[in-house]
Amino acid sequence: MKSSVRAFFAIQLPQLVKANIKTSIAALQQDISNPNLRWVKPENLHITLKFLGEVDLQLMEMYSKLVNERMGEFKTFELGIKGLGVFPQIKKARIIWIGCENFDPLLQISKMLEEIGSGLGLPAEAKIFSAHITIARIKIPLSPGEASKLENHITTNESHFFGSWKVDQITIYRSELKPSGPIYTPLRNFRLTA
Repeated sequence: MKSSVRAFFAIQLPQLVKANIKTSIAALQQDISNPNLRWVKPENLHITLKFLGEVDLQLMEMYSKLVNERMGEFKTFELGIKGLGVFPQIKKARIIWIGCENFDPLLQISKMLEEIGSGLGLPAEAKIFSAHITIARIKIPLSPGEASKLENHITTNESHFFGSWKVDQITIYRSELKPSGPIYTPLRNFRLTA
């Protein structure tokens, strides 16, 4: 049995929000049929709070225990999903994402996860936390025509609202990389204070 696991902390999305995002993904796929775009399967859509990478099972157990002890600091909150964008920019787009409204609580939780991780000797996150849902990864830059189509979708959907819900937990997932795409398995939920 493996003594380590590839894991990350994330917010699960409700089915209705996933269904609304799936509709937008379908419209984008119809417009941009590029084999270098890897679309995220609707069941895998989530908001990453902290990516751990490959971690020792005992360390992950300790991390989970410390997170559980700190969850009382955070109250449930309403989270809205809105807009469409790319990282880093249209011409060099590597990721297509959907954004979040009222993401300050996510930022606070992410900071707490960073603090615990640093205390356990895990490397700090290189990038500043940005609350988003990745819907596609782009391996090779898009052609000018495809980039233009994507830009039109972003402009049309910049204020598109995908739904909202009361976030009452965060989840630690195991990530298994397979040729057909990653498989995410929830390992444990951590409840926010009602």
